[in-house]
Amino acid sequence: MQVIKSPIAIEGGEIETNGEGTVILVEAFTKERNAKISSIEFEKEIKKLYGASQIIWLKEGAVEDPATGKENIVDNIYGNGMGGHIDEFARFVNANTLFLAFPTQKEAEDEPMKKIMYDRMDVNFNILNNSYTKDKKPFNIVKIPVPDVPPLEYKIDTLKNDYPMYISALLKSNKNIMLQHSDTIKYIQAVSYLNFLQANNTVLIPKYWKKGFPKSGKRKDRIVKKRFQKYYPGKRIIQIDVWALNFGAGGMHCWTQQVPQ
Repeated sequence: MQVIKSPIAIEGGEIETNGEGTVILVEAFTKERNAKISSIEFEKEIKKLYGASQIIWLKEGAVEDPATGKENIVDNIYGNGMGGHIDEFARFVNANTLFLAFPTQKEAEDEPMKKIMYDRMDVNFNILNNSYTKDKKPFNIVKIPVPDVPPLEYKIDTLKNDYPMYISALLKSNKNIMLQHSDTIKYIQAVSYLNFLQANNTVLIPKYWKKGFPKSGKRKDRIVKKRFQKYYPGKRIIQIDVWALNFGAGGMHCWTQQVPQ
């Protein structure tokens, strides 16, 4: 097999393309990973490898996808993600239409995490809204709800030192977490309706509502399915419970992006 070598570091959920010359990347994540390569050289390499004519740089990724080892997201809520994978919040559904994860203004007013997400996506929305396809047509940006998933609470027991795998990984990677016996930590994994998988006749999309979760989550599951049905006419839209997959640090798109379809 022919092997094409490249000096840049890039992976599954980090890059999104419309297949017609436009590539989208996240500045806060991808540029940090490739700090030793100049922006000019990096963009030149991406254009060569992907046959791209333009690169759109979004600023920051989803709030539920913090970089491993970073500070808390807000209050005592922590996560253990990648730090800005594009497939958690912005995806092309056709050459000029993008889905963008975006909380409502009311959610931003009521929930600190949604407020951070809202501010980040507002910046990203404006960047996309001022961008164009290679044919100089504006992009159609469709806002998609952000899942209502409550963080898991875990009480620290230093006598047993028996933590779930995701808490153990968090504590090992983040030396800034100073916890004592009986302290409570909240943990949220990277959750998103946009970590979905397209196949020939089917689109597999996440669903999140479970018994005990906010009822708003059940409504959002229905809204998201209808939105996918609108933009993927003629395809089966199948909702998949991705809870366990998210805890494994990823989603359907992350785990399958390099698998031929």
